[in-house]
Amino acid sequence: MSKRIVHSLNYMADFHCIGPACEDTCCAGWRIDIDRATYGRYEQLLHPELDGLGGQIEPNPDSDRDENFGRMVMQADQRCPQLRSDNLCRIQAAVGEGYLSDVCSAFPRITNKVEGQLERSASLSCPAAARLILLNEQGIRFVVMEEEAEQRHILARQWPPADRPSGDPYWKQVRALLIDILQTRTLRIEDRLLKGAELLHAVQTWDKSEEPDTISARLTAIAGELAQGTIPSRDGAARPSLPERIRLLRKLLEARMVMGIPNRRYVQCLTEVFGGLAYTSSELTDDSLTRYMNGYDRYYAPFMREHGYLLENYAVNGCYQLLLPHLHKRDPLIGWLHLTAQFALVEFQLVGMAARLEARFGLDDVVRLIQSFSKTMEHAPLYQKRMIGMLKETGVPPLALIEQLVAPTGLERPTADESEPPLMAM
Repeated sequence: MSKRIVHSLNYMADFHCIGPACEDTCCAGWRIDIDRATYGRYEQLLHPELDGLGGQIEPNPDSDRDENFGRMVMQADQRCPQLRSDNLCRIQAAVGEGYLSDVCSAFPRITNKVEGQLERSASLSCPAAARLILLNEQGIRFVVMEEEAEQRHILARQWPPADRPSGDPYWKQVRALLIDILQTRTLRIEDRLLKGAELLHAVQTWDKSEEPDTISARLTAIAGELAQGTIPSRDGAARPSLPERIRLLRKLLEARMVMGIPNRRYVQCLTEVFGGLAYTSSELTDDSLTRYMNGYDRYYAPFMREHGYLLENYAVNGCYQLLLPHLHKRDPLIGWLHLTAQFALVEFQLVGMAARLEARFGLDDVVRLIQSFSKTMEHAPLYQKRMIGMLKETGVPPLALIEQLVAPTGLERPTADESEPPLMAM
């Protein structure tokens, strides 16, 4: 068989579905699309163990391409009718993996195309993938792999975009620098997100008046500073109001909650978050703020000082997977703001869980929250659009809003022999 080259994140070599051992299932709570070719096969398939399959699929009235031509009719509990009680697929068990739809065969693998080259990563929505991604203490690395050319995949994104086939001359250079910044462990992960935003803001400014070669030279110089560790301090760092940040994050969470949350695992996490912070109303009380600060200082911050790679891997996987700085209506800061807001939501909820679980807070809780959060948020396009709209509705410019979401708030108090890491000037 012929082979093809795929650029991949290193954890993909170790990924495999763990089937009935999985603590969650990708076959419940979502719409399951069926591609046109598989839909046709299901209509014709006759098998004693698959009686009634044709009546459990339907054309998708919202279909805009072959990949989502049809869909599975979900049961009242939102489980796929093909999901057996042991959490195995009866189609795969009866006639093999080759009869799965493209989406079922590919998940949780995410495939993008960058300048004609395939890139592969995995969705954090899958518990097995989430553990491989988050628990990698050495950090995510980028590798080149071979695979069978016939292996099915669904193309999620591509660069350059179809409406701008020429792209930007320094897009890949900016992207590589963003990932380098996210993996610079001499900086707090929150500061890395802020420095990524400052880089994108600077590139936007340069793009208005400078030639591509000049911009490329600037980016090369910044990469050199980053590699050498000669990063000057940033003057005048703002210290935004913690209550304002929490109010915004609660609004973003509540906007998803009112749409309904079918994932029980995430509901359990939210119960722990709100229990830990004693939230009983939409108002932020002094007691809730005190609980947040205590949970952060006593349990969350010490844990993350030892396990900071967790959130680094979360951010790097998101940056790579979303093709950041993929332009959102020609504004790369909006895409970075979106990533940063989701990061801030994760951190906010982890602090709440730490406040609730106290000394019991551990690695499994971080994986549990991020996996179920990703499954609930990232696969809800209407909510994702609403989130971006709500962030814009604040009226705060993207760079300033990113700083509000991640800049130090006074909770981070260095010890006598530990100083605040310096930041990179743009």
